[in-house]
Amino acid sequence: MLNEDGYRIQLNDTPVCDCRDDYKTVEHFVCECKLYSQHRTIMYEDINKVLQLHKESSGVKISFGLLLGQDWTTESLDLKIE
Repeated sequence: MLNEDGYRIQLNDTPVCDCRDDYKTVEHFVCECKLYSQHRTIMYEDINKVLQLHKESSGVKISFGLLLGQDWTTESLDLKIE
């Protein structure tokens, strides 16, 4: 369970991530947290390999929406993923 969720239901004392940069939300955990940057890099490389196998997905930008299975064609869901 992420810290923000645990804090909301009173299981955690704080919503702040262990990195201390932000609340540990899904967005922070998947897209931003420096503690998981190596894992994120591997995940992005694997996603890009899969996307390259499909012609219709060429040029698709990895976004928060794509990672969560939302409508990845919607620009408003795109975030800067570090």
